[in-house]
Amino acid sequence: MDYNHIGAEADDMLRSHCNGTTIFTDVLCLDKTGQELKENELWSGELSAVIFQVGCYIIRSALRIYKLTYDFNCDNESEVPVSKKEVEAVKETGFGKDFHKTFVRDIYYENADSSLLSLWNGGIRVYHEISAGNGAGSGSKYMRVCRALQSMNPEWCEYIGDIFTMKENDTVLDERASLLVYSHYESSSFGMDVWHKLEPDGNLSEFKCTSF
Repeated sequence: MDYNHIGAEADDMLRSHCNGTTIFTDVLCLDKTGQELKENELWSGELSAVIFQVGCYIIRSALRIYKLTYDFNCDNESEVPVSKKEVEAVKETGFGKDFHKTFVRDIYYENADSSLLSLWNGGIRVYHEISAGNGAGSGSKYMRVCRALQSMNPEWCEYIGDIFTMKENDTVLDERASLLVYSHYESSSFGMDVWHKLEPDGNLSEFKCTSF
C-alpha cells in the first residue's frame, strides 16, 4: 500500500490499531481525477467541490467557507456557512482556484494567502472538508468525516492526507469496509497525526498521536 502524506509514526499508529488480518481494499491514487461539481450542486458556503470514489465510498472533497459568530449572552462562539456574496468575496481573492486540480495529484494543503487576511480578520474561515457517503446526491447522504482549517499564520498548518478503505479480514465484504482519512496538524511547538475512521453503520471515531 502506497502512502502519500504520512510519516513513519503515523504509519505505526495506524498499524497498531489494525490486527494481523486487516486488508486494505482501496486507496485514493494521486492521479485519480474527481468529478468537479457545478455551482448549482454546491452546498451553502462552498467555494468548490469534487467527488470521487474510494472503495465503496463516494468522497466529497470541498473548500467550504464559514463565518464565526459570538453570542455574548452565553459566551459561546459558533460558525455558519457564509452567504453567496461572501463566497464571491473569497473567490475574488483568487484563493482556492486550482485547489482541487492539485489536490488529487500532489498536495492536500494550500499555503496561506495574504489576500485572505482581511476576510479572516472579519470572521471568515476556510476549511477543506471531507465528507463520505454511499452515493452522490443530497447532503443527507453524506457524513462529514474531517476538515482542515486554512492557516493565516506561518507558525502552524493543518491538512488532510491519505484516504483508504479497509476491512478486518477477508470474510468481510468489500461493501462493508471502513473508511480511513488521515489529517495532520503542525505548529512550532507540537504536531498531531489523526486517523478518522468511518464505519459502514455510520459510526465515526478517531485515534491520534501527538509529538512535541
